[in-house]
Amino acid sequence: MQPFIQYSLLASVLWGVMGTMESISGQYRMHGALVIKFVCYCLTGLLFLMALKGPTFLYNDIASFVHERPRLFAGFCLALAVGSIGSYFLYCAFDQCGNNKALTIIISYCVPSVIVALLSFFFLKESYNCCACVGVVLILSGVILIDVYGVVPSSSLSKSIAST
Repeated sequence: MQPFIQYSLLASVLWGVMGTMESISGQYRMHGALVIKFVCYCLTGLLFLMALKGPTFLYNDIASFVHERPRLFAGFCLALAVGSIGSYFLYCAFDQCGNNKALTIIISYCVPSVIVALLSFFFLKESYNCCACVGVVLILSGVILIDVYGVVPSSSLSKSIAST
């Protein structure tokens, strides 16, 4: 197995655990949970990288990034800001999803793969084989199936809970 696939799978497992806890916390206290997410991301990331590489390396690496590729740096910061707004809308979905938290996570974690594939195709000129295209179609089909058949209406849920 390729190392990038191993790292990707490890990240996916860890994000899956995080996403599940995020959905529960975001539904309980949406805004507080979102603030805690951003603060924990900042502190955990900073401490992890400091321990891994050290402050001097990180300072030099950031300085090189800013000075060598300022437009890329600005675009990266803009993308992170947009992603933060996306996190807000994810938490809005948690707030509204009732007992469909897993479906919310599935949609919010899978659709970005389609967006990345499309943006990479059009802007980065990457090419995909038939299997990759089938994968994108399957993701979109899965999201449509979830929307049409996978959502448990809250009235049905209330009846099933009352009957138990």
